[in-house]
Formats: sequence, structure tokens, C-alpha cells
Amino acid sequence: MPRSSGTVLENNETTAIANSQLDQAVFLERTKLSFTNIPASIIATFVVAPYLLYVNWAIYGTDLSFIWAGYMFLTMVYRYVIYIAFRKDHERYSLKTWNRLFLVGVVSTAIGWGITGSSLMLTDSLQQQMFTTIVLAGLSSGALATLTPLYSAFVLFTVINMSPLLITLLNYGAPVHYATASLVFIFMAFIITSSARMAKTIQDSISLRFQHDDALKIVAAKKQQTDELNLNLRQQINERELIEHHLEYSMSQLKATLESATDGILVIDNDEQVTNFNQNFIDLFDIPITLIEIADFSQIQGHINSLLKDKTPISPIDTDQVVLLELTDGRLIEAFSKPQKIADHVIGNVLSYRDATMRINSESSLQEAKTKAEVANKQKSEFLSRISHELRTPLNAILGFGHLLQEDNNKHLDSDEKDYISHICVAGEHLLHLIDDLLDISRIESGKLNINLSNVSCEKIINESVALVRPSTTDRNIKIIIKSDLKVMPFIKADHTRCKQALVNLLSNAIKYNKESGSVTLTISANNSHVHFEVKDTGAGISEENFKEIFQPFIRLKQTEKAKGTGIGLTITKRLIDIMNGSIGVESTPGEGSTFWFELPIASTVETASPMQNIKLSPDTTMPAGKQHTILYVEDEPLNQALLKSIVKQISNTRLLMAATGEEGIEIALAEKPDIILMDINLPGVSGYEVLKVIKNDKAFSKTPVFALSANAMPDEIQRGRDAGFFDYLIKPINIDNTRHLLRNTLSMIDNDLI
Repeated sequence: MPRSSGTVLENNETTAIANSQLDQAVFLERTKLSFTNIPASIIATFVVAPYLLYVNWAIYGTDLSFIWAGYMFLTMVYRYVIYIAFRKDHERYSLKTWNRLFLVGVVSTAIGWGITGSSLMLTDSLQQQMFTTIVLAGLSSGALATLTPLYSAFVLFTVINMSPLLITLLNYGAPVHYATASLVFIFMAFIITSSARMAKTIQDSISLRFQHDDALKIVAAKKQQTDELNLNLRQQINERELIEHHLEYSMSQLKATLESATDGILVIDNDEQVTNFNQNFIDLFDIPITLIEIADFSQIQGHINSLLKDKTPISPIDTDQVVLLELTDGRLIEAFSKPQKIADHVIGNVLSYRDATMRINSESSLQEAKTKAEVANKQKSEFLSRISHELRTPLNAILGFGHLLQEDNNKHLDSDEKDYISHICVAGEHLLHLIDDLLDISRIESGKLNINLSNVSCEKIINESVALVRPSTTDRNIKIIIKSDLKVMPFIKADHTRCKQALVNLLSNAIKYNKESGSVTLTISANNSHVHFEVKDTGAGISEENFKEIFQPFIRLKQTEKAKGTGIGLTITKRLIDIMNGSIGVESTPGEGSTFWFELPIASTVETASPMQNIKLSPDTTMPAGKQHTILYVEDEPLNQALLKSIVKQISNTRLLMAATGEEGIEIALAEKPDIILMDINLPGVSGYEVLKVIKNDKAFSKTPVFALSANAMPDEIQRGRDAGFFDYLIKPINIDNTRHLLRNTLSMIDNDLI
């Protein structure tokens, strides 16, 4: 009976699908329900199958167990694949095709479960037989919920699932098995009949739902017509509520904004009535609540004026400037006013009050500290300038006469006396070096060190630096080694003088702190952006904890205390490299030596020297026969006069005129018309600048080179001299050879009309 009912129902379904659009939609919904239930069926299979396999493992044996498990896994995969495909695109195939695919999955799963029923023939355990019977019956009961939307699928599943069990029970022939078989048959008939009724109920429910949806559409259309009648009224109500909401929100936002402000805010209208304020304003002036309630600005302003130190009424409304209010309690309040506008219409004023006590006091303290620092810095610069001047003046005579004695090769001096002169020159040069270092560190710290970044030849820097330090290697037999894998030595972006100074400092340290018969290795390498200079010595080395200290000013390590120095050479070197956009570092192993390195940027373009730049006038330039030259030296110090007289003595056809004061210098210059004038700056009476001004006002001296020769080596003073019109600014102590060459070259340029 159940089977025939199912056949009739399936026929009715087929007819409905063919003849009725409604039935077609109903059938689609039933199919969707069936596919929707696939995951639940898979989960049931995944849970029950392993448990059933575990219980009946002894019946199946290993091979059959794995075969059965694999088969059940494939059925789950198949059903999951058609479930995903249906969800993704159910219009890809017809409903009939999808139902056939669904039935294939149902039948294959039922066969798997049915196999477990037939397996009972392999065991005599009544307990296992009853357990399997209950499990299979439970699966059929579960299928009642998942397969009923497609009645034929449920019938097929139940028959295939339960029939092998029914046959197996009958084959045993025992009363208990007959009784169990009878119960199984009755159970099958019952659930198949129930499924038919449920399938009919589902079909009717879906059909009624579609009919109900159609009815709802009609009702919705009628309702829409009714709603349209009230639409305008509802929109007006909504718009009014929205405006009220926005207004309330704007007021709340304004109040929140006022309260979040750190300043005290007071808003008044054109009638000077308070329209808004924040709590900071109340707290700032301790405004009584009664004044706020009255909302009269004049009374509030009167309260504020009563707190002023000088009691003079001040209102920020009367001015567009910031008004500073000094209160009796010492606080300083900044007050200012801005007009409140809507479009271009002024509706009132917004007054802001800010407690500026800490800021103004801090600014005053900072300004006072800045002034003190500037005064101290100026005093330091003046002190260094005076010290430098006072030290360079005697050094000019000491070094000058010392070098003259060395040049003369005086045969009347024995070897000891020559050594004494050499010691005097070395000590003088060392003192001069210390003075220059102190001036450099002062310039760097004050930010007044002039750096001229240009394209600088590494080869020139290396050659000049090594030439400067090589004489200091002979006493201790130090060997200088230069290494580089570069085929062409590049140019760097640096200041030529300062770069050479940095490299000389590192080379000098490597020699000074080296061991006897040691070596100094200078290695040059480069990458795409920087040139790397590396100076390695074979000295005692530096421990890692001292790496940071060695670049600090006036720091000397214990292992370097015996060597001469002030402890600022590396400080100057590091700051020079930093100013030239480079980097510097150190690596060292105690007992093996130290390696100091620095990097500077490669020049983006290489400048080629112009022909004029390549001109080098020989120090032995021959001047025209019989041509007499005159040099005027304005100097009040007799020793300096005597030194220059000794230098000029070796320049042929040249006479030297002396003047001890500026006034005397002007008189001699106007009378003698000298070819070159050397001018001290700090002269008694008229200064060197004033003498220069008088001379340059005379057209006869328009081409006369006037050199400043001063012991003042401060950068500002040097720049001042060049700006004033000096041909060049020479610093004492002067170098004998360089000064003699300079005078010869200048005279030669005058004779050749190059000046």
C-alpha cells in the first residue's frame, strides 16, 4: 500500500510539473529542501559509520572494513559535490536531472547501510544483531526528516536500507529473529506511510505559501495605494522631526566643542547678553552663578575687572589685539575677541580667555637664558680671539726667526744648537696646532665654521695629507701604506681644507699612538654613493667600552696619556665629517691596533679645472732686469717688522718700507706709491681698516693689492677683512716659504698686468 501510494504521488508530481507553473515552483522548492538537507545527512553518515564500524569490526574484518569505509566516504563526497553544484547554479540542469543525481546519492548511501544489515549473517551475537537493527532503523527515521520532501527518495532509501536486514533476520529462523523481522516490516510500512503523508503536507504547505505570497502581493499593492495618500503628510512630519533633531544635535555639538576647549569661552550677542559659555570660563575667573543667570556681560566684565592687579577696566571687545590681564593672584590671562558672523552679518562676539602664566614665564626664562648664553658665547669668542691674538703675535716671531735660522744653515751653529732651534720650531708648531684646534672647536660649537662643499679630488686629498704627516714617521720608523682597488680615484662632495684636516688628524693619531716600527695603512674604497677612507694602525688598540668616549672633547684614554695632545682632535674630526654629510666610526682590538674610518658622498658631477685655475706661478719667477719694487709693511711690533725684513731681503730688486702707525702708513703710501701693502689690523691710533679705506679712496691705489696681516684668526674677523676690500687675509704666525712665494708671485702678476 505505501509503495502504490508513492507511485501515484510521483505520477501526480510529474503531471503537476508538466501542466502547472505553480506545481513547477512547488516541485523546485521541494527539490531545494531535499538538497538543503544533504549536509545533515552527510554529518549523520560521518558520525554513525565510524561507530558502527567500530562495533562490528570483528564481523567485517580488516579488508572489508576499509572497503566499506572507503565506499561510504565516496558516497559522502558525491553527495557533497552535487550539493555544492546545486547551490552554486541550480539552473544549470533541469529539475529532473537534479532529482536523478539526488536519487543516485540516496541509493548509493542506502546500499552502504544495507550492507551492514546483510553482514549480520556473519555473526551469531544477538547483541550485535539487535544493535545493527536499531541503528538502521534510526537511520531510516532520520531520513524521514531529510528525504520526505522527495517521497520517492525516502521510499528507495528505506527499502534498500532495511530489506537486507529483514531478509537476514528471516534467514536465521529463530523466533526472536521472526519477531524482530515482523517489527522491522511494520516499522517500514509505518514510516513509508508517514512519509507519504508528510510529503503531501509539505507539498500543500509550499503551494499554500505561494498562494499566500500572491495574496500578500495584492494586499501590498492596496496598502501601497493607501500609503501614498499619507506620504506627503508623513514626509512633512519627518522633515520637521529631522530639523528638530539636527538643531538639537548642533546645539549639543556646540556645547561639547565649547567644553572641550582649553580656553575659557564666552559668547555674547550684539546687545551684550550672554548666549553661551563653557566651564573653563567660570573656573578661570570664579564667576558667581548669579551673574551667569543674569547673562549681562557688563556685570561679568565688572567682576573680571575687580580681579585685575591695577584695577584699570579692560575689555577685549574694544580692540582687535590680544589683551594681557594681570590678576591680583599673579596669573597672566590673554584675552581676545572675534566677531561672530552668519554670512556677512555680525550677530555678536566670541571672547576667549587663556591662562598664559606658565608660557609667558617660561618664555621670559628662556629669553633670559638665551640672552645669558649669547653673552657668554660672545665673551667666549672675544676671549678666544684675544688669547689667539696674544699667542700668535709672539709665535710669529718665534717660528719666523726659527725657520729663518734653519734656512740659513748657519755654519757658526753646532749640531746641538741646531737641534735647539729645531725643538723651538716643533714646540711652536705644536702650540700653534693647539690654538687652531681650540678655535676650530669653538667655531663648530657656535655654528660659525665656514664650509664650502665642492667637488674634491680624493687623490689630491690623500697625497697632500700623507705629505704633511710623513715627516713625523721618521723618528719612530713608522711605515705608511696606501691601498685601494679603485682603478680611478673618484671625486667627493666636501670642503677641501676640512676634509684634508680630518684625514690628517686620523693619520697623525695613527702615527702618534703607534708602536715603534709599526705601520699605518690607509685604505680607500667606494660604492655607488660614498667613498670610504680607512686608517688602520698597529698600536695598543682601544677597548669597546671607550668607543663612545673617544669622540668627546678633552677625553684622553689612559693608554694615550703619554702622547702629546689636548683630546679634541677626534672631536673636531667627527664634527667636520658630520657637517660635510658624512659618517665616522671606529673598530679596534686591544693589543692589535685600531681602525678609524669615515665616509663622504661621491660628487654627482666632476668639475674640470679651468685653464686659469691650472696656472701656478713659480716662486722663482724672474722679474724684468732693473725693475725695482716697493713693499710697505704697516706694523707696530718691532719683532714682526724685523721678521718681514728678513723675508723680503731674499726677494731681489725689492725694498721694504716700514710704518709703525696707521697715520704713518697713510703718509708713506701716498708719498711712495708701493706695489704691495701689508697691513696689521690692530694698530695704535688709526686701525688697519681705516687705513685701507683712506688708501682705497685714492684712485692711484685702485689696483694695489693690500694684504691684511693679523694675529686675529676668528672667522668673523677674516670675513670682515675680505668684505672690507683686503686683497687677502694672512694670519700670524706666517709661513716663511709661503709668504716669500706669495710676495714674489704677486709682484710677478703686477709686472704681467694680471692684477
